[in-house]
Amino acid sequence: MNNINKQKMKTTIQLTNKLTNKRPTNDQQTTTTKEIKEYKKDKNIKKEKTPPTPKGEQSEKKIDKIDLYLSFVASDEWKLPVKNWLEYKQTRGQLYKTEKTFKTFLKKVKDESGDEVSNFIEAVEQSIKNNWSGVFPKQKEKPAFARHNNNQKEYEKF
Repeated sequence: MNNINKQKMKTTIQLTNKLTNKRPTNDQQTTTTKEIKEYKKDKNIKKEKTPPTPKGEQSEKKIDKIDLYLSFVASDEWKLPVKNWLEYKQTRGQLYKTEKTFKTFLKKVKDESGDEVSNFIEAVEQSIKNNWSGVFPKQKEKPAFARHNNNQKEYEKF
C-alpha cells in the first residue's frame, strides 16, 4: 500500500473516531452527512489543485498528433485520404494513441489496398459512411437475387 492510500485510510479512521468518539452505543448521536461533508471540505481547502488544461490546448495537441502521423506517410497522394481518416477518428475520440499503432494501421492498409490509393479512398469513404471505427476493404455489391434468396443457387451464366 502506498503512502497516499495509507494516509487516506488513517484520515478516514481519524474522522470516524473524531465524529463518533468510538462509542458504539445506541444512545449516541449519529454523525450526519453534513458534518462529514464540512470536515472533508475544510480538509480539501488546504490542498492545492492544479488547474484543468483549457480545451484549446488539448485540441492543439491532437492536431499536432495528426501532423506527426502524416509525417510517416511517404507519398503525397496518400496524405489527403489518411488525413481525412485521422480527422474522422479524432471526431469519434478514437485517434491512434501511439506512433506504433498508427504505423501498424498504415502498413496494414497499404497491404490490403494493394498499395493503390484509390482502393484506400473507397475504403475510407465506405467506413465513414457506415460509421465504422476501422478501415476495411471495399465490399463488393452482391446481385439483388443473391441478397434476397440465400437458399437459391446462383443462376447459371447464359
